[in-house]
Amino acid sequence: MMRLQDAISRTTVELYEEIANSGEGRIFRTSRNGYLAKIYHSVDQEKINKLWVMMKHPPIDPAASRGHTSIAWPNALLEDDHGRCLGFLMPLIQDGQTLINVYNPEMRKKNAAGFNWLYLHTTALNIATVLQALHAYNYVVGDLKPENLLVNAKGLVSIIDTDSFQIIDPNTGKVYRSPVASPEYTPHEMFGKDFQVVDRSEVQDRFGLAVIIWLLLFGYHPFSGKWVGIGDQSNPDERIRNGHWMYGSTAMIRPGPSSMPLNILHPTLQLYFRQCFDNGHSNPNSRPSAAAWVKALSSAKENLRNCSFEQEHYYSQNYGKCYWCERKQLLNNYDIFPSTQSYRSSTPRVPSSTVNSPTPTPSRSFVNNKTRGQSLNKISLNKIKLSKAKGNGFLKALSVIAQFSGNYILPLAFNLLRSILKLSVWLVRRHLLVTLSFLTILIISISCWHDQVRQAQLRLNLKLNLT
Repeated sequence: MMRLQDAISRTTVELYEEIANSGEGRIFRTSRNGYLAKIYHSVDQEKINKLWVMMKHPPIDPAASRGHTSIAWPNALLEDDHGRCLGFLMPLIQDGQTLINVYNPEMRKKNAAGFNWLYLHTTALNIATVLQALHAYNYVVGDLKPENLLVNAKGLVSIIDTDSFQIIDPNTGKVYRSPVASPEYTPHEMFGKDFQVVDRSEVQDRFGLAVIIWLLLFGYHPFSGKWVGIGDQSNPDERIRNGHWMYGSTAMIRPGPSSMPLNILHPTLQLYFRQCFDNGHSNPNSRPSAAAWVKALSSAKENLRNCSFEQEHYYSQNYGKCYWCERKQLLNNYDIFPSTQSYRSSTPRVPSSTVNSPTPTPSRSFVNNKTRGQSLNKISLNKIKLSKAKGNGFLKALSVIAQFSGNYILPLAFNLLRSILKLSVWLVRRHLLVTLSFLTILIISISCWHDQVRQAQLRLNLKLNLT
């Protein structure tokens, strides 16, 4: 067991078991509750100075008032007995999973069952909120990638590996650069650059943010797809370099047979993706900022509607119908957002967002019976059942009327109405009165028409008898 000292409080910090080892350093559990230690393989004075600046000028954590850490910022330097800095303390992120566990359908079923499109919108919104908070201090993430983002069951996000960010000392203006990058999330203008000597801008973070939001909402990279150009360009880096994304105006790739249409998104999200990947290729400053994504995702989240048939299906109201039910039929009954009652009953989850205030606001909940979220969910399900029951009762009433009509035309008309009503049961939930009024008027009209037909038949029979 290693014993180090907090460079500020001079208290002893004991290092316990090692839980991770990367190219830069090792991560240990510590005796300080709620904190981990990162111990570098090697450390120079530049790194130490950068850590001091970070501790003196931490960004405002947008989820701090909720007791959640969304930015795992360095908390204290750790020194040995000789006063040499070996690393630092950082907050422990509880119950977080990397993003691939929620955006990849197969991994989501295994590791985050019940994480539906509402939660994915919420997660994207919270990531944009974290980036907005960092950019407000002129900090640049640099190596923005899903592996450095953790999400919990409520959709709350935490960004880690913060000591690799590009940091600017607000007092001196000195830039401590971010030396690493991941090509799949790096804009083309940074390809081939030496990050040890090149300053970055939050404009580059905007590209990585857009790619990650796309991953969350679609489940695959926006620069993937079917290549229709000359030769083979299967390398995503080359596609990014040349601006070939699947819905680009001049792209040489097209959506594959299982790709999702862009118009399932809220219109502003569609616009922002085009601005980032089309306009942003030639003019990086035209990429939407993190603050712009926060507003757009907030509107898109509010625009989501719950499907009447599948409780884990949420779709954009602008699309007008449940795309996930359509996709389920297209993929031979394969549902990427299947119902998971057992998961909801065992794990309390409330999708939360950090918009408009530092305090995340709860949204729709799927939690156990002891929580308010499950009560809301039960009320919603009961409303659906009640609406369906009313619809079924009306269908039965139509059948009874048809049985007593004693003719052929009216039963056929009522059967037609029954078929129409079955196809529009989902409308009953919100438009019950309108639907019933329309059907009542239609039935009265048909009845009147039927009476006129019968009277005409009687007059015709009378004339025949007279002749």
